[in-house]
Amino acid sequence: MSNVIPLNVGKRTTRTGTETTKVRNSDIPEDMREQWARLVVPLARELAGTLQPWASLDVSHVQSVIDRVYPQSGYIVRKGDVLYTLLSYRITDWRSSIGSGGTTLVEQMITDNKNVLMTANDIREWVSYELGDGGQHVPFHWRKWNNQKKSGKGVYEHDLILATLATTYIAEIERIPANLRSTDYPVGALVLAIQAVERGLKLHASGEKVKSDTGLWFSEDNWGNVVRMEGGKPKQVNRASKYLNVINNWKPEKWSALLDSARKLYKEVQPTQKGHSAAQPIEVEEQEETYFIASGSDSE
Repeated sequence: MSNVIPLNVGKRTTRTGTETTKVRNSDIPEDMREQWARLVVPLARELAGTLQPWASLDVSHVQSVIDRVYPQSGYIVRKGDVLYTLLSYRITDWRSSIGSGGTTLVEQMITDNKNVLMTANDIREWVSYELGDGGQHVPFHWRKWNNQKKSGKGVYEHDLILATLATTYIAEIERIPANLRSTDYPVGALVLAIQAVERGLKLHASGEKVKSDTGLWFSEDNWGNVVRMEGGKPKQVNRASKYLNVINNWKPEKWSALLDSARKLYKEVQPTQKGHSAAQPIEVEEQEETYFIASGSDSE
């Protein structure tokens, strides 16, 4: 097996007239193809899910996956080569599926609760309730939310978040043999699931789904951290990493409970639970957790 697989020399012309290299799965050497979709892609997506939100796989990440699946190959990953490029495509596809998955699950939640979400106004009020103030008080971030006390129980364990994580991340790692799975927590995947649900809700903010809105496309440009100029000075807007103020302080028990719940949802035919109503806030027990996004607003 060659230690370096060059890009396919075939070219294609984009709509803007730019020539780009076209890479296909058929460019992968035959003796690597059997494990590619079955193991390499799931491992790469699992790894991407443990990185910081919206972080790309670098050469060392891809190399680690290749070495695990093809330990005798001696293959050296180069940025822009066939394996690196194809895995980058698969990570992009996976993130897109998270975005669309969050929207699909919001739509399913509306359908499952059509007895209370009967009109566009009902849906608009429910979405407004779930999105809260957009800062520390966001009901859809919680498994149970007390709107009077502005506190909740089970942060980031809302059915919609867990179902999104289950159908897009748990579904991937379930394809990996248990002895090869990572023990790292899916920090990035969880944040993407949270953002995907937020996107799905915002697409229904008017009471009817918005067909197209470039500002809500599920991309790093719209949902990742960004630097903006305010008052002539650059300001860091932590649209993704703000969630890490809470998540990075979790104990293993919290992660275990959350992932167990996501796995349970993954195994169910119906990924979301019925009964969530826009008209009635979800009741909570007397003692609530005190988890909040420590920096709900943009930080400098």
